[in-house]
Amino acid sequence: GSSIPMAKLALGNKVRVDVNKFEEVFFFSHREWEVTHRFVVLETEARNLTVSRNHLIPAGHGLVRAGTITVGDTVYDGVHGHELKVVRRQWVLRRGLFHPHILGSDTIVVDGVLASTFTTSVHPTMARLFLKPIELSYTILGFQLFEIRKLPPVLTALVQSFSLLNY
Repeated sequence: GSSIPMAKLALGNKVRVDVNKFEEVFFFSHREWEVTHRFVVLETEARNLTVSRNHLIPAGHGLVRAGTITVGDTVYDGVHGHELKVVRRQWVLRRGLFHPHILGSDTIVVDGVLASTFTTSVHPTMARLFLKPIELSYTILGFQLFEIRKLPPVLTALVQSFSLLNY
């Protein structure tokens, strides 16, 4: 498959979630094109991952906050499946903040590196719980009908609460 920039990712797009698996985007808890945000760039010998500091990344020592990953730590190549050693870490300001959620998956491959779909804002167990009704609604309605204004009030409130989280 080809690469899609986060800014162009849309509901219904299929994205790589593991070496040989693709799944559908069902929701964005953040989709802000104009905001400027501080990101960490984790440079490896093969790929560079640019992600918010509070994003959780599968690393050699478990699921960790991206901002705490340092030189010498390992992340995972989401295309070939092997470990990648971080050789440099730097901080950058970039425009745009996007947080897609994937049907049936807690992972997404970003810049060729395996990432989770979680941040430190909400514990992964709670995030799964909060997202389940949204995922179910999306599955039933399909992406053409899945718009915030058509959701039941309780789901609309849940969706809007995700937009208030600190990334």
